[in-house]
Amino acid sequence: MDLRQQQIQNDAKNNSIIGKTFWIRMKDRPEYMRTIYFKLNPFTNQIDRHFSNELYSEPPVGVDELPPNLMRYVGGMSNPLPYTLWEE
Repeated sequence: MDLRQQQIQNDAKNNSIIGKTFWIRMKDRPEYMRTIYFKLNPFTNQIDRHFSNELYSEPPVGVDELPPNLMRYVGGMSNPLPYTLWEE
């Protein structure tokens, strides 16, 4: 691997959402929230979303809120199971 390919891979890792955690508020119960962790699935080469359970809590310190357009951009309908669908 040459130097340019290494730079491209390093830039992708540094500017990626892979390995990052975000939080969202529940629309039906605003006092509840959940966290979402993004992980790369090496077998499908797609980004998987891992949701926590709903928590009666304030957002964690140091964790950003999930931008509204990010959920539609990542994942799409790659895993259309009832517990992974996101309604707006």
